[in-house]
Amino acid sequence: MIDGTGHLFAFFDDSGCLYNLQTKQENPAFCLAPGSNFVSYGAFHGQVANVLSSNGTCQAAIIDTLTGNFSDIEVDAFGREVVVTTQLHPALCIQ
Repeated sequence: MIDGTGHLFAFFDDSGCLYNLQTKQENPAFCLAPGSNFVSYGAFHGQVANVLSSNGTCQAAIIDTLTGNFSDIEVDAFGREVVVTTQLHPALCIQ
């Protein structure tokens, strides 16, 4: 899965929580709702969706549910994930 700036992430099958490939750590507060593709992290609510990447393939990404724009996940000075909604609006893949 990618964010709006191309950082790689994954969600664990067992916990549903985010694994950050930059920090190589799981975030137990940033998780998918059981049995869904919706994610919550504090006040942020997003959806995992398949989007069209620049090379024409489908890629999973986290989309802000309020705006429909890509979400960018950065790491702050304390090693915590910070979510920012970008101005980029993805094209969804039709499968």
